[in-house]
Amino acid sequence: MAEPFPEEEIAGAYELPEGWIWTKLSDIIEPSKEKMQPPFNETEKYIGLEHIGSNTSRIVGIGKGTDVKSTKNCFYKGDVLYGKLRPYLNKTIIIDFNGICSTDLIVFRRSDFLENKYIMRFLSTQHVVSFANQNMTGVQHPRISFERLGQVLFPLPPLAEQHRIAAKLEALLAQVNAAKDHLAAVPPIIKRFRQSVLATACSGRLTEDWRREHPDVEPASELLKRIREERIRRYTDECQKAKEEGRRKPKKPKNMEPQEVGAEGLPELPRRWAWATVQTIASPNERSIQSGPFGSNLLHSEFQDTGVLAIGIDNVSNGKFSLGKEHRISLEKYEELKKYTARPYDVLITVMSTVGRCCVVPEDIETAIVTKHVYRITPDGELTNPYFVMNCLRGCPIVIKKLFGEIQGVTRPGINGKILKNLPIPLPPLPEQHAIVNRIETLFRRINEVEERVAAATSYADRLTQSILAKAFRGELVPQDPDDEPVSVLLERIRKERTELKKKKKPQKRRSKTLSDFN
Repeated sequence: MAEPFPEEEIAGAYELPEGWIWTKLSDIIEPSKEKMQPPFNETEKYIGLEHIGSNTSRIVGIGKGTDVKSTKNCFYKGDVLYGKLRPYLNKTIIIDFNGICSTDLIVFRRSDFLENKYIMRFLSTQHVVSFANQNMTGVQHPRISFERLGQVLFPLPPLAEQHRIAAKLEALLAQVNAAKDHLAAVPPIIKRFRQSVLATACSGRLTEDWRREHPDVEPASELLKRIREERIRRYTDECQKAKEEGRRKPKKPKNMEPQEVGAEGLPELPRRWAWATVQTIASPNERSIQSGPFGSNLLHSEFQDTGVLAIGIDNVSNGKFSLGKEHRISLEKYEELKKYTARPYDVLITVMSTVGRCCVVPEDIETAIVTKHVYRITPDGELTNPYFVMNCLRGCPIVIKKLFGEIQGVTRPGINGKILKNLPIPLPPLPEQHAIVNRIETLFRRINEVEERVAAATSYADRLTQSILAKAFRGELVPQDPDDEPVSVLLERIRKERTELKKKKKPQKRRSKTLSDFN
């Protein structure tokens, strides 16, 4: 967060250097009223609010005149553009070409008696941003009018000192911005690194050395066979017990017989690994793969602030369970929906709208159910590590390709239980799964530390920018020169220039020409 000016500065109470004076912004500049009507030439350059970076004083794009159909403001090289819509976004720039812009941008003409870079930097200070926020009007589209903005107090130095301050600011802020650009390049690298770690883990490359050091572990194919035999034996025993007790034979688990996974289109796995479906690695217990209640079983109107947690999309971050946004249901409603209860170490995956976010339910989870846009998978602990399953679902390239290739719907894209159950999962021996999870966590812990340092450095750079601006407008950035023309003389020239401009004829709206034709 940017560092604000001290309270006394906001009130304009701090002492200015000798040769400076306080004046209202409206006493030295006023918006240009020159506008241009469509149709616009194809080569006309257009600047909208979306083309100006927030808090950067930089252009991030340029539109074409043919993209706009209504009357626009005109601007010329050297003018200052100030975003009056949502002024907290702090969109202010010096423009270096001629063109047209949104009427939500105030245009301040270049003047021979003011340094426009000095004005632009002043308008981007946290002092002005705070002033604008306190004086904007409107709810859905809050704006600051120049009538209000013009009341902000402006520290006016001699013109020569304005030039010196502007030059110093540009030099210092160029260094800060270069550092911020380098920092901004890091998060995408971190994101790619995380994805690369997951892909490497799911291919077996992350634990090549581990396999060389552990040549005698039970292959996944043998583990699957043993689990299959155990499931059959357990079911047979349950059927026999039910018969002896005169009860109905229990329902046969759907994944008692592991599904065959066709190797066609699937990459070759390391020795002792095997392909298995999500249904195969799930627990043989009832409802081991399940989404939350649909339709009238749970209405949005039944959510409340207290009671039993209802886990939704917002609670499933990518790799982490989150309680950031909570929906809850009454205890009475929970009794109706008990079968949707989330269990510790269940793997959660979002299947609607934002598809594919995964996490593991914490061991200490409070009583909770899953809702309709979240599937929970209860892994078979004898067969797989839940964190390995989660990482495969969110990071294995072939799983992601098949998952997103099966998404159905346009307005509300999603997947169903059949698609999820049939997803192929690369299955290493269980001890290797534990090793993979440990290595992923170690690497992610280190990259999280880097991410935190980058965030701290970025925050410091933002504060540094405002600190430099604060020093500039207190007169502490460059030394004063007693030989500079007195600011009182400068102020008189500004007033004279404005008086002469007002005597000129009010500008008319023009049909479009290429603004580069105008001087």
